[in-house]
Amino acid sequence: MTIDSIRPERKVSREPFERDMNVAASCEGWAQLTFRQQKIMHDSLLLSRAHALAQIASPEEIPAHAIAEIKRLHGLWWCHAAVQALEQEEAIDFQKKDIDSETFFGQDEIKETILLRWSDPDYMESRIRERWLDPFPCAGHLRRLIPADEHVPEPWYRHEHSFVLLGRSRMNSELYVWEKNCTDGDFQIVPLSTMLERESDSTEVIFRKFRNTK
Repeated sequence: MTIDSIRPERKVSREPFERDMNVAASCEGWAQLTFRQQKIMHDSLLLSRAHALAQIASPEEIPAHAIAEIKRLHGLWWCHAAVQALEQEEAIDFQKKDIDSETFFGQDEIKETILLRWSDPDYMESRIRERWLDPFPCAGHLRRLIPADEHVPEPWYRHEHSFVLLGRSRMNSELYVWEKNCTDGDFQIVPLSTMLERESDSTEVIFRKFRNTK
């Protein structure tokens, strides 16, 4: 089974998928993605709609082996691996790779990253635009400071979430991100403000240039 064979058209509306695609295509950073990256983003959103259908479909509608494959693919990815796959142009039906933490989170190119304390989306955008002439898309990583305890004597940072900031949409001028919302969650296009509200336990955000664009 391939992603192209997924067509969730019956009990689960295609409207969320079509809405997300329209929003993504209207964002500043969309045109800077390669065709293959655009296709991967398209397929990821379609996979999440198929996953929603697989939760309620009968064997007559979708064969059991197809449902199992949809669930397997959807659960294969988590946020960090999904962003890395998009950058490396690896289709979402490929086996995911472990991420290279030092490279992926930008620690090897600290001069090319923007480190911000938790703040509002407009301030984050202003700092990004100050730094880069063509800022979108860019990769974002949320992290939280974990205090020292009896088991770990030094404070350390845990990376909580990764996403791709696509910039502002021509449809409503809002900032949007593409993300995989945890292993069990969906691939989705959501406002940056919505994602930040959900991830409010994080304390810092790192932005870096998205790799492998046009």
